[in-house]
Amino acid sequence: EENCPTLDEYFSSLLWRLNGYNEIFGNQPVMIDIMSNLEEARIEARKDKYSHFKYRKLVLDAFNALDQLKESDGE
Repeated sequence: EENCPTLDEYFSSLLWRLNGYNEIFGNQPVMIDIMSNLEEARIEARKDKYSHFKYRKLVLDAFNALDQLKESDGE
């Protein structure tokens, strides 16, 4: 992850796609949390004093929020 030249492009593409899904599904607050965590992880990965712990927590928090979204969709 650290110093990966394609990581920023991956985040950009992922966030662009999530933004599209968010518009289709009506701007659900949990989707905004997912996108916010991923954008913060993207910013963290570009820092000179990169914290893998913080990066990992942000990505895992995004996945946790995604699980919440899936659970609420099933109800």
